[in-house]
This record gives sequence, C-alpha cells and structure tokens, in this order.
Amino acid sequence: YGAKVLDTLAAKKINAAFFLTGQYIKTQPELVKRIKAEGNLACNHSYNHPDFSTLSQNKLDQEITSLADSYRSLTGLEMDKYLRPPMGNFNANSLQWTKEMGYTSVFWSMAWQDWDPKKQPGADYVYQHVMDNIHPGAVILMHIVSQSDTEALERIITDLQAQGYVFSTFGQ
Repeated sequence: YGAKVLDTLAAKKINAAFFLTGQYIKTQPELVKRIKAEGNLACNHSYNHPDFSTLSQNKLDQEITSLADSYRSLTGLEMDKYLRPPMGNFNANSLQWTKEMGYTSVFWSMAWQDWDPKKQPGADYVYQHVMDNIHPGAVILMHIVSQSDTEALERIITDLQAQGYVFSTFGQ
C-alpha cells in the first residue's frame, strides 16, 4: 500500500518517517526512491529485521550498514539517521552501539498488530485506536503493508488536524 500511503501524505501535505528494511528496498525500489523525493524521511529498520537484543556488535553493525549501503546504491542518497529496532527489541548495548554509529533510536507511543497483511483489524479499529490514544508528541506506528492503516490514514489526518494537531517528522 506504499503508493496509496504516499499519495495520501502528499495530498495532505504531510511528511512521515519510513523505516525501511532490505526486503522493501529489494522489492519496492521505485517506492523507496519516491519516499525521499517527496520530502519524507528514509530511516533504518535493519537489513534482515533481527532481534537487536540478541546481536553482537559486529552483527548489529552489519545489519545497519548493509541497509544504509543498499539504500545509497539504489538512490545515491544517505539514509536519515533514525533507527527503529525491529520489534522494538533492544538492550543497553544495542542502544549504545547504534548511537555510536550516529543513529537516534526511535520508539512509538501507539501501535497495534498491523504488520501481517492477512490479519488486519479494519480501518474503523485503526481510526478509533488512534483517536482514543492520541496525545501531544505522539509517535504513531503504522506499517505500510497494512490495508487497515491505509484505509484509515486520510480520516485520521483530517480529524486530528481538525483538533489542532500538527504532523511533523523527528526534530521538526
């Protein structure tokens, strides 16, 4: 649903942070190029999506560097220096190592089980979950493979803007 998500964000004049994996770069190269071209952040989510809390420093470095190298090879650009640990799994070492690599680790305020395309909660569920849990500074985690998220996105943006919320990427 990447194209539809990007279309919605562009129509609403909003930028988002996209946390990419190696699989997404391999299978969706045109969408990966479009992400940054439209002003969104292209961020690191590792090449193979492993549990960071179980990795050695060398393996963690490989995961992060491999993705950044693949992105650079495809786009000619550097990734934005934000990293979301796969599954939200981390430990003190992985946080320190990613920081030493120049990355800011990013976590979320709200999420739901939306990553399995075969187990979608529905647009109404997603909408209500966001509306019930929104707060200033919220980081809303949505997966681009989610039909439910995609179908709810425009309504979420419209209604949150009507409540006075503004959307921004990290550091803005």
